[in-house]
Amino acid sequence: MQDLDLLRRKGGEKMREFLLNFDYISGDPFIEAGRRVVINRIQKKQVVLQEIMELIKWALTFYVDKWHGKLNQISLNGTITQPAYKGKQKEKTIEYFNSVFENMGLNHGNCRTCGRLASLFPADRSIMPLTGSNTNPNFHPCFEKGIMICPECLVSLFFLPFAVMNVGNCLMINTISDELFECWLEETLMLTIGQNIFNEGIVNGKMKLLQNQLYELAKKFANLDRKILEQENIVFYYFTNFGASPECSLIQLPKGLVLFLQRITTERQNIGDDFVGIVFSNIMSRNSTYAEEWNRFIWKHYVVKKEKEFYDQSTNEYYQKNKKSVEVLSHEGIIQRYNPIIERLVQGKSILKNLRKSKISSGLAVIYCKEVLRMEKERIATLIQLADKIGSMIEKQNRADILINLEKCRNISSFRLALLKAMKRYVKTESEEPLFTTEDYLYRILPDGEPWTNARDLILIRLYERLHKWLAGQELDNEIETEINIKYDSEEE
Repeated sequence: MQDLDLLRRKGGEKMREFLLNFDYISGDPFIEAGRRVVINRIQKKQVVLQEIMELIKWALTFYVDKWHGKLNQISLNGTITQPAYKGKQKEKTIEYFNSVFENMGLNHGNCRTCGRLASLFPADRSIMPLTGSNTNPNFHPCFEKGIMICPECLVSLFFLPFAVMNVGNCLMINTISDELFECWLEETLMLTIGQNIFNEGIVNGKMKLLQNQLYELAKKFANLDRKILEQENIVFYYFTNFGASPECSLIQLPKGLVLFLQRITTERQNIGDDFVGIVFSNIMSRNSTYAEEWNRFIWKHYVVKKEKEFYDQSTNEYYQKNKKSVEVLSHEGIIQRYNPIIERLVQGKSILKNLRKSKISSGLAVIYCKEVLRMEKERIATLIQLADKIGSMIEKQNRADILINLEKCRNISSFRLALLKAMKRYVKTESEEPLFTTEDYLYRILPDGEPWTNARDLILIRLYERLHKWLAGQELDNEIETEINIKYDSEEE
């Protein structure tokens, strides 16, 4: 290890050759984000001071010249955001870091964040978000004027803005996965550099809604290797460092959603299924991917202005009504709008009933149940087989009332009764096996702790698909749609 005191005595030029080591993991998410930005830009983990100063000057061209110092959500009265420094932000910042590097070798101790033995410098809210100010030392350990951290951590904090996304408040990922963080930096650091603006949710245009941005990020992460996604929890910090109202909340993007989006992108609708003896029939094109069907399902659920706009399912477009014409609304504008399906997805809530109402294919519903709802494979297989038996019975006996009785179920008691009635009628098919066994009922159809609505909705989704042509011939679609919508939102979960 180099003797810093000796280097300081020999002069500034030698000091500039001292190495800063970024090959460590910090215990603080803000420092860790900035540290990865430094490594990404320099492509090495040990850097001489002269290189760091050049990188700081590079960052200042964005902070001051291109972003006009609008970093108040991250830095409170720092060298970039302090109004008194207007016009002198670059000068004051370089002056600050010069003083830090010139005093390396003094005030040794353990860094409060990474724990390494090094020279320590105070970091308050002007440098490190959500800490205390130097006028309130009681907020910090040992009544110090800030969090005492090493030069590497101090430098890392300076590059934090390149690793956050501004979606109302600042959004920042927290992960130890290099692959996941590099994917995140493609949407923050790289797009920020490419478009010369502070990243404001640049994915597919400026996202104003947090849930929409999280969904777009889920689609981005779905391109990663499945093993990486299965091992990592995707967690974000959603924070602001404003003086009057600092806040921070923890957001976890459902892992199952990302795995689901990955699987539907790679699997085609004519793929062989995982369940022995079951062949899925699909209403949509046999050559299309599940992703096409899913994207169409998501697309039609954006909110429109009543009586002024509408969605046309035949063209898959949104339109605006004018006095003399009808105009197509831009896709860029639509994806910024509120979408109740996206909101439920990023919150980890089930949308199986929405899939049911949209008559989605059972193949897509099965993937959703497996990846997002984490439904056991044996239970999914049992419910699909049950739906196939009921569908066959409905066709043979010409009994649409069996389907309608299932649709009218609004609580678990009525669902049990509908299953028992269907079981009694199944006897007339003279099948050697019953509609379902006691074991199926207890452990796979309605197991303890699982929502009964998932069983009902998956069965109905499969029935709609199997009976598609039969229902069209019976001209019962309108009656069925009416039954579906009766007091739907008040049903017992």
